[in-house]
Amino acid sequence: MTKEYFYNHFEQDKPTGAGNRISKAFAGKIFKYAGIEAGQSVLETGPGRGVFADVCLEAGVEYCAVEPNRQMAESLEKRGAVVICAMVPPLPEIDRQFDFAVMINVMEHMNSMKDALQITQQIRGILKPKGKFVICSPDYLNYRHNFFNCDFSHSYVTTRRRLEQLLISGGFNNIRSCYLSGP
Repeated sequence: MTKEYFYNHFEQDKPTGAGNRISKAFAGKIFKYAGIEAGQSVLETGPGRGVFADVCLEAGVEYCAVEPNRQMAESLEKRGAVVICAMVPPLPEIDRQFDFAVMINVMEHMNSMKDALQITQQIRGILKPKGKFVICSPDYLNYRHNFFNCDFSHSYVTTRRRLEQLLISGGFNNIRSCYLSGP
């Protein structure tokens, strides 16, 4: 699958007004939970429609993204984001470090444990010494069969415990987690 067409079904699956409000509220919760502040830098992998990007840009955060879909990348660039059009893993070469790396509904799209570990280690390499890696993924134990039914590209099963183990194996420490659910 080429990056030009990756996630083109998003163009057909347009969210409703209520869906947009829920997505924005969810992005705001993640932003607040992470403790991101104006002037800090964020690298988001897989921003999709850019809901979290908009929250960051509105808050005065230095925002950069890695997005495989050309149309989505161009839409983000028009809104003021710096975007690298690439599919991960591997993380494209980035010549700087960030205060935060964010993956919202991305880790479950890794093809394998090996890919998940590779991207986790690469993210660690682009973070500043006290940088934070924020992952938000569906918990298979909660979603059950809908984990695979809601998106054709869910390949890597994520749970709270599995993500904690992945982060430890990727060289992270001081890991904290919570459940974010609903609007």
